[in-house]
Amino acid sequence: KGHRFQANGGGLAGSEREELAERCRARLEGLRAVSLLESGAFRVGPVEVWGSPCQGSFFSGHSMAAFTLPPDGAGAPWSDIPASVDVLVTHGPPLGVGDLSGEKQPAPQRAGCPLLREHATRARPVVHFFGHIHEGYGAAREPDSGTLYVNAAMCTERYLATRLPVVVDLPLCSKPGGSGTMVDRSRPPQVWLAAREPDSKAGDASPETHEVAAKQSAGGKDAKSEEHAPLLCRLVTALHSHPALHAGSSTSAYRNKASYLLGADFTGENPMCEPALNRVAARLQGIALDAAKAGEEWGAEWVEAALKLTRTGQVGVKLLLRGFRPGGAPDWLPPLLRDCPEIASISVQPCPEGSGAKPGKSPWDPRYVPPVELHGPLYVIEQAPPVDGRAGVPFRLSPDSFSEVNSSAEDAMFAKVVTWARPLRTECPRLALLGRNSGFYGLALQRELRFEEVSGCTHCPQTAADAEASITMHAGTEWLPGGPETFRFRRVLKDGFADQIRGLAGGPPTIVHVTNNRHGLADGVVQALAETACVRVVLYNSCNHGCLAKEWTQLFPAGFEIAEFASSDLLAGTEFDSSIYLLLRRPRTLVLPIGPPASGKSMLARGLASAGATSSRANGKHQSNLGLVDVFERDRRFAAERTGPGGLRGAKARAHAALLAALANAQGQASSVLYVDSTNAARAARSAYREALAPARTVFVLLGLDELAEQPGTAAARVLELVLARHRSATCPAHERRQWETAVREDLEGKVQRLLNSIEAPRADELGAADVEVLRCSGLPSSADLEALLWRLFLLICCPALLRVEPPEAPPRVPPKVPSPREGRVALCFLTSARASSADGSAVWNDAAWQWLAGDLEEHTARSLEDSFCVLRHDDSCAGSVRQGFLARAVSVEPVPGGTERAGLSLVFAELRLLRAALAAGCEFALLLSGSCLPLCPLDTLRDELLRNDRSVLQYHFCRGGHQRLFGIEYGALQWKAWHRREMELLASLEEAKLAERWKPHEEALKKYNLAPDEVVLVNELHERVGPLEPLCERRPTTYLEWEEPGEGPRHARTFTEGVPEAAWQARADRGVLLCRKLAELGPAARDAWRGRLRGQTTREAA
Repeated sequence: KGHRFQANGGGLAGSEREELAERCRARLEGLRAVSLLESGAFRVGPVEVWGSPCQGSFFSGHSMAAFTLPPDGAGAPWSDIPASVDVLVTHGPPLGVGDLSGEKQPAPQRAGCPLLREHATRARPVVHFFGHIHEGYGAAREPDSGTLYVNAAMCTERYLATRLPVVVDLPLCSKPGGSGTMVDRSRPPQVWLAAREPDSKAGDASPETHEVAAKQSAGGKDAKSEEHAPLLCRLVTALHSHPALHAGSSTSAYRNKASYLLGADFTGENPMCEPALNRVAARLQGIALDAAKAGEEWGAEWVEAALKLTRTGQVGVKLLLRGFRPGGAPDWLPPLLRDCPEIASISVQPCPEGSGAKPGKSPWDPRYVPPVELHGPLYVIEQAPPVDGRAGVPFRLSPDSFSEVNSSAEDAMFAKVVTWARPLRTECPRLALLGRNSGFYGLALQRELRFEEVSGCTHCPQTAADAEASITMHAGTEWLPGGPETFRFRRVLKDGFADQIRGLAGGPPTIVHVTNNRHGLADGVVQALAETACVRVVLYNSCNHGCLAKEWTQLFPAGFEIAEFASSDLLAGTEFDSSIYLLLRRPRTLVLPIGPPASGKSMLARGLASAGATSSRANGKHQSNLGLVDVFERDRRFAAERTGPGGLRGAKARAHAALLAALANAQGQASSVLYVDSTNAARAARSAYREALAPARTVFVLLGLDELAEQPGTAAARVLELVLARHRSATCPAHERRQWETAVREDLEGKVQRLLNSIEAPRADELGAADVEVLRCSGLPSSADLEALLWRLFLLICCPALLRVEPPEAPPRVPPKVPSPREGRVALCFLTSARASSADGSAVWNDAAWQWLAGDLEEHTARSLEDSFCVLRHDDSCAGSVRQGFLARAVSVEPVPGGTERAGLSLVFAELRLLRAALAAGCEFALLLSGSCLPLCPLDTLRDELLRNDRSVLQYHFCRGGHQRLFGIEYGALQWKAWHRREMELLASLEEAKLAERWKPHEEALKKYNLAPDEVVLVNELHERVGPLEPLCERRPTTYLEWEEPGEGPRHARTFTEGVPEAAWQARADRGVLLCRKLAELGPAARDAWRGRLRGQTTREAA
């Protein structure tokens, strides 16, 4: 341990330190599969990793602070983090994520490095691993950058390595060109907690805690048998890490109960213990050493002392002595009592002779030996936590049942229990308690709330005896008039706890207080709580949250919700948190999502239905025990009814009848949750559902309704895209696939538009009712939006406590920076004819405008056109080079033999030749355009916009199902596009001969269906090699154009003879369009107007 090394050894001289470092490096570098990261990178298969041991300045001066940076960040290696990094590993955290520390006052404070956060935001790694701040253990995803931040500190604040390793699964995909794999940044990584093997000693804090930690963390006896739903695991973390729900505690001088080894193994004062305990321990150690030297029988071997300090200042002592012989009072006793008058009770528990073993701690242990009274009674009188300034109830506490550890934390927790239970007392006249602290908790609650009937039980004989004696102490008081008749207490073995709860059935509404141990609640208790209807309230006192997710898989589906929650440092400085939460029976709930097709209604339903599931592996398959919500899938039921009589009308009637039956069934269950998975568009239908179920709470989930109202055209196009993507997804259910295939064959756009027109958004009176909750996503939700909605919906149903508290203070965020344009050139690839003309014979090449653009670029940037652009042209109508004008600066590529044909495969070959020439010139982007195009921004702006982008830009679309089946194509795209170098390299490798062999036979058929080869060949060749285009290609047009009115023959682009239309400038503002096509030669007035708009635009952008 570094702090001991420095404290005891006085530190190391510089030369020794360097020598030690070199020896460490040599040792590590000689190990297989170990890479030492000293602000450097290495690669694991397709994954690029960069790591550094450096940390921010928060702990500068601390004895454990190695590789600490100065406050100004001088010498920080963060600028070396490459932009291509997939996994970033640092010792310390970035500012604002997993960095809350309790080491400095006032606590907590953020200990992360701001400069590291800035460079992590710049580099955008898929995952950033770090540790150092043990309190920050956990994971969080940054929405803007998509980076997953993981504090993987396996040690607790007291350096006990009991936390589970964090496992992150990185999704991979094929590289462009199919030459290997790479990290797929379009899909978020999956985060898991590794499950220990049941017999593993990994992460052991002590032999006593190993078995407990392993079983609790795995959630069961067999670590490989179960995986708990991610939402449940996330809830455990969210509750225990929320500062508004946590009562902090000092990690020094707080313990009022502790054990001290004596004799040669004495470790000195315990800084976590009250000074009174340390003083008594030190005095006992002195007596033990003196007695051992004198050879007295009483001091033959002093093994251990267990001490308890009461709230009134008395100390109880239990000594473990080997070779103890009962007899008269020893000589050392009077001096001890004179020096430590606070000692009220001393007992001795003999240790077995002839071995190093200790007696058993529990009365049911066969090695257990009852303590022998030496001074005072075999117990101390302790007090329960005070309430409203009044001293707590006194109760008896024997040496074998010394309880409590932290009085201040216990006071705060008990105050919560009383506050929560008081308003429920009128409804629930009966109290039942299970667990070791049931005796004094029951007495304290009875004095405050005066229940008509109280019962308690524990499995520990000594604790039961203490409880019975304490109840007798208070018999005849105003609040416990019948003593044991009012408060019936029994000792029950653990396997009988569930029967005790079931025995409450048929009685009045009951509050049940349960206390778990490190293993969780006894077997069967959770199920009994769920099944016993008279149990209306559960007060759950937990000392280990590792087992909670497992138990919630039964409590949540049974109809309980977490109404209140609080946690504390009851065992401050150890691996165990203490928490108390209030479980109430959930009100009957109806969930109605309202939104267009493919907006995520079914995804929410599936996520919610499996939120309370335990996924069990059996025969290699996952099986889920569901029950949190009932989901009625209207479309699935309608599809199933289609085979019945009566056609569509009959199927709709039967599906509606089934929905009414589901509503009636849910009405018969007091705590049911029914999710109606349907568009729920009609206001009258929603009202009918609520009337049929009579829910105590209705949740409206509004998906994209604001966008539909504000931007109907754009939203409809997005819905159509979502529907097609859903139809193509491998996870699309069969009934949905059949439904949309029919629509694709008939009129998909028409069907989608009819569905959108049918949606009646909820009115204010519908949303403003007292029993209505509203969750809203204004725009059509992304996957991240749906994940956030699912989380809030889950909390609304299972844990309102977390929704009611103030959200944690948002971590300081580094302001997002507009990415700087990369260095490099853009290829202007003219696929054109210098002699082209419109249908009426007017010229469509604006040479004067292009020459002005080149001069404007050179004037404003002091760079030549050739420094920023490479001008390329494929022109088979004009042989040789152009001698004057703008195209005189262009490089001609070898034309396609036989020339190009409109809407023909030859245009594909021409495009490929331009792309190869752009790559040869070292260009980062290739912009395809025709001679009739003019930019809608200055050339320097056009270049910067493209070089800031990390994706190709093209207006692609999904082909109809018939076209997919007929030609095997998924996508179509406008010919005018901007290719990123990544896609250029892949496309340039295509062989024209093989393309002709594949596509030439389909050329005429494609034209027949109005599918030009130049619009489908390259995007589908790209799709077949890299998968879906969405991650690599931004879906927006580069060029504005309009189509002439349809007539006989193929449609043509409209020629603009009056200059750039206003709609083109609007498209530039709304969608970032770069060019306008097809412009006739501009006259002086139109050219001046165009220049003026460009100059005005430049001025606004600079402002």
